[in-house]
Amino acid sequence: MKSYFFIGFLFLSLFSFSQKQLTFNDEINFLIHLSGNKLFNESETFYNNVVNASDITIEQQDTLNYLMGFIYYQNDSLEKAKQYLQRVSDATLLYYKSKMYHSYVCLKLNQPDSSIYYLNKIDSSTNAEINELKNFQLSASYLLAKDTQNFDLLSSKLNSNVKELKEEQLNLIQYGQIHKKNKRKSPFLAGSLSAIIPGLGKVYAGNTAQGLATFLRVGILGAITAENYFLKGNREIRDPQAILFAALFTAFYIGNIWGSALSVQIVKTEKDFENKANILVGISVPLKKFFN
Repeated sequence: MKSYFFIGFLFLSLFSFSQKQLTFNDEINFLIHLSGNKLFNESETFYNNVVNASDITIEQQDTLNYLMGFIYYQNDSLEKAKQYLQRVSDATLLYYKSKMYHSYVCLKLNQPDSSIYYLNKIDSSTNAEINELKNFQLSASYLLAKDTQNFDLLSSKLNSNVKELKEEQLNLIQYGQIHKKNKRKSPFLAGSLSAIIPGLGKVYAGNTAQGLATFLRVGILGAITAENYFLKGNREIRDPQAILFAALFTAFYIGNIWGSALSVQIVKTEKDFENKANILVGISVPLKKFFN
């Protein structure tokens, strides 16, 4: 409680000074202090007061936007991070880092089309490695947007001499191959296969273990049901045990067909999610290597 009282007191005290009494470094340090204590509303207020000052330069404004963007990025407030990183102009050395991370945030927000749009707007750099990083990130964005034509076109031109980037480029091409192979299979065919042989539809969908488990489960229930009806002579539905196993077999058999049809989309979604996670990690690695 005392620490929050001290922060509030310090905050009010700083606002009692005129902008001229604070150096820009003081303002930056205080903004870092506020965000470090998770006082984001206070950070916003302080940021607005500093940015709206008449004597602030473009470079200082860009520094504040960059700082606010990374404060929110590191705290997983991605929409806010995107908002501030987008404001950084090309008048500062922070331009490329801000724009690359802005694109990365768009991808994490599942907005690959926005990532492509903003990457294409980034000015070319005199640094060849920055341009290679941009093209790598752009090709990854095309892949996440499921635009395989542009992905193939751009990824075929990736040929970095930077070790970290070259490794991730090769990985990205592999992720592209995984994406192409992970086409949605037919739910109708999966259900039909499981109607013929229980569990076969899940094998078709790519879930071999679940398919085998379903075959054993439904097969055992079917055998018990058949035993009750035929081997024991219970040809009419009278015996409670026969009724119970017949009901269980029917429920599991129908569930096996329905589950096989659903598993096609589930397996594809899981593989897509895993592939996306790998692509995002692959982008973050060279970003950190280049800019941190």
